[in-house]
Amino acid sequence: MSNKRGQKVSAVIVGVHRDGSDCPVTGEDAHQHTPSGRPLSRDCAAHGGRIRFEVRCDCGHTIPAAFKLLAIEQKALHLALHRGALTVTRVVDDGEGPTVISKTLTLAS
Repeated sequence: MSNKRGQKVSAVIVGVHRDGSDCPVTGEDAHQHTPSGRPLSRDCAAHGGRIRFEVRCDCGHTIPAAFKLLAIEQKALHLALHRGALTVTRVVDDGEGPTVISKTLTLAS
């Protein structure tokens, strides 16, 4: 997928500490947590622990998410909007019978 200038658009998911600094979620520097979210890394605990995730897109959008699965879904949704590949279908009943309305959404719509 490309932006208006023809450059490829991408987004990353990052963890955010309580103090606002990044909390590594992948790689060898990743801060490990218990299933309940308690930090196992001293560095992470020193920053107040991870409080949220964010999706950061090359286009400048930052989308907060409370948990990683939501961040993954938000990233997919946002990138689909860049591609213009998100179609929303609604069924509306105006009293004369149901009508199906479909609209393809993009970031410009």
